[in-house]
Amino acid sequence: MVEMGDGLEIENIAVHPSAQGKGIGRNLMEFAERRGRELNKGRLTLRTDEVMVENQAIYTHLGFTETRRAIEHGYRRVFMEKPLANSG
Repeated sequence: MVEMGDGLEIENIAVHPSAQGKGIGRNLMEFAERRGRELNKGRLTLRTDEVMVENQAIYTHLGFTETRRAIEHGYRRVFMEKPLANSG
């Protein structure tokens, strides 16, 4: 995760295939949300590859919305964000 202005960007998240389906990814995303709130950030942002439609569906289920699509370093990216309610 990297602080980016009023947001916290999730640069990379991965769960080993043998550990998938056990809630580890969800726990990592919940950690990112807590950290964003601790830092008083207004949103979480991330990007994923356009062909990773399953990841896009997971992020949408977790409350992220697509903000734009662009080619970045030769890859077709989908940019997404999730607003964070201030807990304070």
